[in-house]
Parts: sequence; structure tokens; C-alpha cells
Amino acid sequence: MFRSIGKYSKSFFLKLLVGIIILPFIFWGMGDIFRGGNQNVIATVDSEKIGTQEFINYLNRLNLSKIDRKEISNTDLLEKILSDYIGKIIVNHEIEDLGIKLTDRSLKNIIKNDQTFFKDNKFSRTEYEKFLLTSGLSAPILEKNIAEQEKKRQLLSYLSQGILIPDFYVNHEYNKENQIKEIHYVNLKSLYEKPIKENEIKEVYEKTKDLLVQEFKSFNYIKLSAQTVVGKKDYDEAYFKILDSIENDILDGKNFE
Repeated sequence: MFRSIGKYSKSFFLKLLVGIIILPFIFWGMGDIFRGGNQNVIATVDSEKIGTQEFINYLNRLNLSKIDRKEISNTDLLEKILSDYIGKIIVNHEIEDLGIKLTDRSLKNIIKNDQTFFKDNKFSRTEYEKFLLTSGLSAPILEKNIAEQEKKRQLLSYLSQGILIPDFYVNHEYNKENQIKEIHYVNLKSLYEKPIKENEIKEVYEKTKDLLVQEFKSFNYIKLSAQTVVGKKDYDEAYFKILDSIENDILDGKNFE
């Protein structure tokens, strides 16, 4: 699979395609004409079509420097970006086809065992939050990136098994080819033809009214921003020192108030 990606990236078709894409850069840079919603298909992976606008959105997320944008028509940078983008889509297809998944529990274990977030030889929530702040990342984005990297690692580990077919793949193919599904259904025709009496409705309600109660919960929270904690916008050493103190208070069992 990965050999085919490299071969595809060096093909005449891709070079011609990149040449066509570069034209707007030559005449308009990253101007409105290139961002204007051109929906031409620039590549197809299996049955998934990659539109020009989709690729432009990906380019914008890369935050290319002004120099890269200016020189993109004179280098093979755009070709490399397109090849990399197509490669990522192919890898995601392989991960999906093989059913490689990462549970929330597994993701939690990966994060808790990452020494980047350790303090005194154990996981520290404060160190985790500090990493998010200094990296400019939100927790969902970081956890999504970790999950994607772990699934890619599992895919590469699976592919590196060589000619020895692992049990995982054998079971996957066997289950795919020999699926047996048992379907249970209820024929509602008899229920709809028979009118429901008022006393029957009350009887069902009395038996199930505990299930019809909505439960509301209230909670208190405080936003521990730098402005709230130390009275200024910078996340400096004083801020993280207070955060450490708060974490210790929580571990000591002190209440929220």
C-alpha cells in the first residue's frame, strides 16, 4: 500500500495535476479566485472524491508562511503536500477497513502513562493542563491527535508482520465472509388493530412512572484562567505554582468552597 503511495506521488498524472493546481497560485497567489469554492475533483481514493475546495481548506490549516506561498509555484512543495494528503486519506481508509479502533479507556491509559505529563514519577493533571496551555491546544484536539497516531501505529505494526499472516487478519476476513445475523422483530399489526383502553394506559403508567421522571443536577465550577488566578493574562510560573497548590488541596479532600 505505502509503496503504491510513493509510486503514485511520482507519476506523470500527479505532476500534471499539480501543474494545473499551481496555475491559480501563479496568477492569483492564495487570492479569492482559488478560495472561491471551485468543486472540481482533483483526486479519487476508492469511491471518495477529493474536491479542490477540500484541498484548499487543508492547505489553509497548514498555515504556510508567506515565503512558502510565494515560492510554491517554483518548487515541488504543493506536489508533496498533495501526495501527503492523499496518503493520509489512504491510511485512514485502511484503518477503517481493518476495523482498528481505540477505546476511551485505552486512550486514557496512553495519556496517563506518557511521561510528558509526569510529576514525581506519576501522572499529574496539572502537568497535562500546563502542556495544553503552552502548546496552544485544546484537550479534544490533543486527544484526537494521540488517537490517530496510535491507530496509525497499530496499522504499521500490523503491516510489518510480513508474509506471516496474523490471527487478527485471519479472524477479520473470516468474520467478514461468514457473518450470521439473527434478527428479532415484533409484529405491531395486532396492537394497532386493537384499540387501547383508558384503564390499560393508566395501568402501564403506574408500572413505569419511575422511568418517566427527569432528573436534574446542579454543579458549581470556576474557570481557572490566568486573569482569575493571578490577576493578569500571562500563564507564568506563579500561575502554575497556584495550580499545583489547588491540585494538592483537592487531593487532600478540601471542598470546593
